[in-house]
Amino acid sequence: NGNGTYTATLTSSTTAGTATITGTLNGAAITDNATVTFTVGAASPATSTITAAPTSIVADGSSTSTITVQLKDAGGNDLTSGGASVVLATTAGSLSAVTDNGNGTYTATLTSSATPGTATITGTLNGSAMTNSATVSFTAAPPAPATQLGISQQPVGGASGSALATQPIIVIQDAQGGTITTDNTTQVSVAISSGAGGTLGGTQTVQAAGGVATFTDLTLTGTVGVNYVLQFTSSPVLSPASSGNVTLTAGSAANLTITTEPGATAASGATLSASVVQLRDGNGNAVPTQGTSVNVALNPGGSSSGTLTGTLTVPTDSSGAATFSDLVITGPGMYKLRFTSGTLNHAISINISIT
Repeated sequence: NGNGTYTATLTSSTTAGTATITGTLNGAAITDNATVTFTVGAASPATSTITAAPTSIVADGSSTSTITVQLKDAGGNDLTSGGASVVLATTAGSLSAVTDNGNGTYTATLTSSATPGTATITGTLNGSAMTNSATVSFTAAPPAPATQLGISQQPVGGASGSALATQPIIVIQDAQGGTITTDNTTQVSVAISSGAGGTLGGTQTVQAAGGVATFTDLTLTGTVGVNYVLQFTSSPVLSPASSGNVTLTAGSAANLTITTEPGATAASGATLSASVVQLRDGNGNAVPTQGTSVNVALNPGGSSSGTLTGTLTVPTDSSGAATFSDLVITGPGMYKLRFTSGTLNHAISINISIT
């Protein structure tokens, strides 16, 4: 400057920090120096950033991601103080209120929707739109693993030997009891777990479709009055399920049985002791069918000189029993009575000695 002073212009960098200015005088280092601090400028909506962590959450209506805004000046330097007005918005899910952390950062919580998709988070800084944005994907929740079988429709018994009145429906479930609707492979089988003398028929293993295994033709043959319990198991192995009590009614008549024998001896021409014949199904259950005609005759093979008189055809009463109370055998010898009814299996009495 011609007056013992020398001047130069220092231009700041874009990075905050401190510049130290040194010099030489006629080739010799000047002992003194000067420092200049480059300070952070005003927050800029063009350079401030919006970030999300994590960037992918489950679309279950409750998973969250933290949205963070870092204020920066025009040179990209982080601001370290708060006080700005930051407003955030999202295209999916929901956002909490924005928190000023007092250190140049602002945070909010994004909660996912229940529908898979992508949320775009934008913001304004002191009323001006921020250039940067963040995205968070809402992904479908992975299916819960199947752990157990459940019964959505309990079996209800019918007549012994016939199809169940209500067929069971089994569901493949997770630990919370939800149906695994994607399961189309699990095999479900049924067996009798308690109840004496029972036999299952029909299709006893079915494959799940949409997480549901439907039985359609199960039959149960057993004894009237017995409580049968069905157990359902699976492949692959899941926790089994057991039905409630399944009871039966008598099936169709198949046999005649003698519940009261006519007596071992009688005089020729005298009335025999009353005989009672019962209708029964194939499992031995009494069939309470009224009005079925039961016939009686001398069984072939006995003494040939005798004749049987009295009421030779008797209808069953409401309990399915036919009582023969006036039968007479004339002619000494050894005889048996043969009771028949259509195609039912006949019944033959004990030996009757006529004197």
